[in-house]
Amino acid sequence: MKPSKAGLSCPARMMVAAVVAAILAGCQPPREIKSPVGGAEIQKLPRAGWRTFRNISQVLCMVRDGNTLWLGTRGGGLVRYSIRTGQYVVYSQSEGLVHNTVNDIVIDRSGALWLATPVGVGVYDRQKWQSFNTANGLPSNFIRSMAVDSSGARWCGTALGIARFDGASWTAFQTGRNWKTNDILSMASDARGLWVGSREGIGQFEAGKWRLLTREDGVIGNEIRDIKVDEDGSIWAGTDEGVSRYDGMVWTSFPLPPRFSGLPVNAVEVDSSRRLWAGTAQGLASFDGSEWKYFTTVSGLPNDEVLSLLTDREGLLWVGTRGGLVSFNGERFDPVHLESPLPHNTVRAIAAVPGREVVYCGTDQGVMTFMSGRWSMVTAAQGLPSEDVSSVDVDPAGHVWLGTPEGAVEMGETEWVLRKTGQGWANNDVHCVFVDFSGKIWAGTSDGLNMYADGRWKTYRKADGLISDSVLAIAQDKKGQLWVGTDRGVSQYDGVKWISYTPADGLPDQTVRAIACDPAGRIWFGTQGGGVARFDGTNWTSFTRRDGIGADYITGIVIDPDSNVWVSTWGGGVAMYDNARWTSYSAPQGIASNYVYGLAVDYKGRKWFGTDSGVSVLAESRPSPRPAVPAAAPQRSAPPKEAAPKPAVKPGKSPVKAPESAAPKAAPAPVPATPPPVPATPAAPPPVPPAPPLPSAPAGGK
Repeated sequence: MKPSKAGLSCPARMMVAAVVAAILAGCQPPREIKSPVGGAEIQKLPRAGWRTFRNISQVLCMVRDGNTLWLGTRGGGLVRYSIRTGQYVVYSQSEGLVHNTVNDIVIDRSGALWLATPVGVGVYDRQKWQSFNTANGLPSNFIRSMAVDSSGARWCGTALGIARFDGASWTAFQTGRNWKTNDILSMASDARGLWVGSREGIGQFEAGKWRLLTREDGVIGNEIRDIKVDEDGSIWAGTDEGVSRYDGMVWTSFPLPPRFSGLPVNAVEVDSSRRLWAGTAQGLASFDGSEWKYFTTVSGLPNDEVLSLLTDREGLLWVGTRGGLVSFNGERFDPVHLESPLPHNTVRAIAAVPGREVVYCGTDQGVMTFMSGRWSMVTAAQGLPSEDVSSVDVDPAGHVWLGTPEGAVEMGETEWVLRKTGQGWANNDVHCVFVDFSGKIWAGTSDGLNMYADGRWKTYRKADGLISDSVLAIAQDKKGQLWVGTDRGVSQYDGVKWISYTPADGLPDQTVRAIACDPAGRIWFGTQGGGVARFDGTNWTSFTRRDGIGADYITGIVIDPDSNVWVSTWGGGVAMYDNARWTSYSAPQGIASNYVYGLAVDYKGRKWFGTDSGVSVLAESRPSPRPAVPAAAPQRSAPPKEAAPKPAVKPGKSPVKAPESAAPKAAPAPVPATPPPVPATPAAPPPVPPAPPLPSAPAGGK
């Protein structure tokens, strides 16, 4: 964080939930779109065939630059807001932003913006974009905070220490010897040096030496989520137990009032009248030196969860919340109108209802539904048993099935039903759900595969022939055989016996996170790091980045009505295979983000992509892509002839007999289940951020 007189603020929350914001991804020329509630957006025209729904109302950080507010959002990009006109411009990965989540912002002496993101440091000099990551000398790509010191040097706080940029190169510094962690949550600078917030206390870094200050030194709490320097040079620290002020000699603590007691302070600010402001997950508190006052949604806040605070020279307090941005003039809160219909940005699973214009999206805050051109959200408040949704599928009766860490959830006509341990389940931690041709429900968990039919559940594990108990993906081929992806390979089940395949048989990687079956009977597998594999029953063929896929970490696969294969990746956007070559689409081509959790095809053939930065829809079958790269082995006939096929299934593989079970009936190929949230990808350029699930209230950080 930076001195309040410079107009900078940012919370110490790492991940937050969302309410509202839909904007169209764009290309030039710019045009103005008037908001129905009075605001206006200078927005770019959508790229041909693409439409993006994105939330820009989760304001993680702010800095004022004259009559402009720069807003860093969670998944919505960087917003330039005109205080005078109410117009705004959104910058995303499509325009050159390194990542759509901006944790912190500072402006250096040249006027360039320096941005803390989950994949490195972004720089915008008002004309061009630049980025820095570990390849440039940063200790980590996950950046939570930025600062500019008195000499003009730029600093960033990362998950593995701090780094300084002198205009030519980065120099990394780890914390002092008596520190147990290098995880930096917040930063600010003054004439005395750099102030750094961590989970162990507040550190001062001066002339290459560290000094750590903790509760024993008078700080009210050790987890420092926000730091500000006021006009008098005092240091203000928002902690997990209240606010502390350092005047250069002693620390003075300000415990929060009883109503907010025990809540961490996400953001701290001191206005021109010396009033202290503290933002928490349950509202805003102010202290005038004698008494505390409370502000919540009843007072005019758009949401009780306060994420960032900023005071400016005109006496306004700007409050960034989970539900939007407001300004406070001392008497009332005035909303900033950022047009936003999308409830949440982090879309971890997506499914289209056959024959209807309805799309369901699983998030870490509930289920979003797109119906009749509008988005809506179902949470625990509407009866959802678990809001942490990692998988979605729809059964023949139109019931929606959700995979959650607490079990599988069925949405019936009037209520939600949670299926969990004690009802025939192997484990409550459901990675994926899948509805087969006959209407059986399959749920992959971390401790086996559950099957629901005729009102009863049955569990399959390694002892029954499954290659691993950790099930990540499920699909069914046109013969009715089930294919199950795990962390140790893939298993095929014909209703009687199991046959398993591993890298020794031709899989490029043992962790299989996505499966789809094409009309020709070939099975497609998406792996965690090995790209895509195709199996025709005899031969294996692999496709990787070298063949034109954007990344080798595959999160989803679907087959469209034209038999094109679509894959989503973590870090490389999406790619399409037309049986001859791969064509890759990334943020510059129109998708919301290169970090894609999954995808679906609706009954009109439109492709829906769930990303870490909203939902993108592709209406055309062939938009303007990146230059296509011919596949290593083009397939134009069936059976395909491979130029260099991977080894076939090893002879002598003995099937494993399983308990008796009726084989599913054959039917048209379904859309495969969306995979569960993916973990951090291996380090590789470009840097890849960790794939959540994102906690709604993390222990510090942004």
